[in-house]
Amino acid sequence: MPISYPPPHVPDLLPGGLLRGHTAFITGGDIGINLAIAPAFAHSGASVSICGRTERKLIAAADELKALGARVRCSVSDVRDAEAVSAALARTAEELDPVTTVVAGAAGSFFAPAEKFSPKGFGP
Repeated sequence: MPISYPPPHVPDLLPGGLLRGHTAFITGGDIGINLAIAPAFAHSGASVSICGRTERKLIAAADELKALGARVRCSVSDVRDAEAVSAALARTAEELDPVTTVVAGAAGSFFAPAEKFSPKGFGP
């Protein structure tokens, strides 16, 4: 789905260039609200690194973010794999700049009491 950005009120809230020199790392950045958050960082001048599990969606999202003028990288990585996420963060710092903001938006879709979450936060 194409990114529809910016909504009319966003430029008033997040002036272009506000985050120039910053790099945002967004997990789950290929879908849902996280995909809607990424263009706000791009509009504000930040470099954007998105990770998710679906390469096709990541590439499409990265292309649209680049069209907004952002420096972008994407990586296929599952947040349940700490080593993969660490590697994606390291590559972001190498290819863009050190990460200044993390949006930890990837999540499983299930209901469970918080005290039943495993350390990975994706189920008992």
